[in-house]
Amino acid sequence: MAFDLQTYRCQRSIGFRVEAHGNCTFDKHGNMIARNPWRTGDAQACRDHLQWTRREGPFISFFTSWKAALRRQQFMLSRGAEEVVIVAVWLEGLTLVYDALQIARDLGLGNLDWFRNEVLVHGAIYADNYRILAIFPGNENTKEVVLHLDGLNRRARIPGEFIDGVSIKRTIGGMPDVTELLQDEIYSLTGTRGDAKLNPLVLSMADGEYF
Repeated sequence: MAFDLQTYRCQRSIGFRVEAHGNCTFDKHGNMIARNPWRTGDAQACRDHLQWTRREGPFISFFTSWKAALRRQQFMLSRGAEEVVIVAVWLEGLTLVYDALQIARDLGLGNLDWFRNEVLVHGAIYADNYRILAIFPGNENTKEVVLHLDGLNRRARIPGEFIDGVSIKRTIGGMPDVTELLQDEIYSLTGTRGDAKLNPLVLSMADGEYF
């Protein structure tokens, strides 16, 4: 059967991209651009991307799990990466988002665990679409914080650099409540306030337990 990328389309709300100096997708205008966005998204392009070959391709990988993004951040730090960041992006409504696990399975690639919680975005995330919700500097280890949603508190871990030197208005259970800080970050990048994007981001980042 001929490979058809469109059969792998999927819908996700939030994606997390972990970048460092050596794999940065940002251009000087703040757009996130694949290394070769004009290349056709065929089977070979998918294979090249998922197997980390040196051929430039049309995809940008995102994690759909915050914990997976933090694991990648820690892995990069352990390898001496510099200028590490985690970028949270609003994926809802994008049409060119594809399920990496399903693609890898059908292409017969190796350990499928590598591709869990991963999606491929074809082309670019343009700054003037205001989809970039937050940028977390990731050069330090994580710290435990609180995120507040619908009157309930959830624990989360975030890179410590995001809160270093920032005045936190309150703590809960000895942990800083960074909900307002996260809301301010979204506003600074999108120009909008409200719960429509804050709540899905909080739910993506927080542990399942309320306290």
